[in-house]
Amino acid sequence: ALAPSATCASSERCACGDADIAGNTTAEVEATAIVRGSLAMTVSNASQFVADPKAKRAVASTLAKLVGVQADRVEVTLSSRGRRLSGAPAAGIVDVAYEIALPPGDGSQVASQADAITKRVVSWTPADASSAIAAELSAAGADYAVEVQEIKAPTVTMAKASSGASSDSRAKNAVEPLVAVLLLGLAPQYGRP
Repeated sequence: ALAPSATCASSERCACGDADIAGNTTAEVEATAIVRGSLAMTVSNASQFVADPKAKRAVASTLAKLVGVQADRVEVTLSSRGRRLSGAPAAGIVDVAYEIALPPGDGSQVASQADAITKRVVSWTPADASSAIAAELSAAGADYAVEVQEIKAPTVTMAKASSGASSDSRAKNAVEPLVAVLLLGLAPQYGRP
């Protein structure tokens, strides 16, 4: 079983909605989150797959559907490790790195949404992910055989939403990591000012 990891622990209330940088209690702090993860899959023609925009869109769309977000919230990077030693001559391993940018909102709600996405990813089996990606590729008219080999647990980065930016750019370009909130909140316990 995969274990989620996050800047804000998924089993605890995130500090994003609890305190500001100075440690003052706040009713609501607008925050964003980016869920990052990766998977590896065997693909019938790895080099062509990596260069095919239909394949990239199909993988992004599959991930969006599996975690329950809009496809424009998912960014995918495909890379090929080269040829496999067995199987079809052009078959190879494709690494998929993804980022899911959550829209800004109340820190507690954003943390809860990120936690739910992480739990969904951790629950995937390679067979389920393979079937979902294959169906999306077929619907896109992209003819590849895929088999997911490994799904790594995602990480979550929570950040305070920057003011004055559009909601899309805030989610994609989150600044002022709230790790500082956590560290400042722990400083008195460890004798740091």
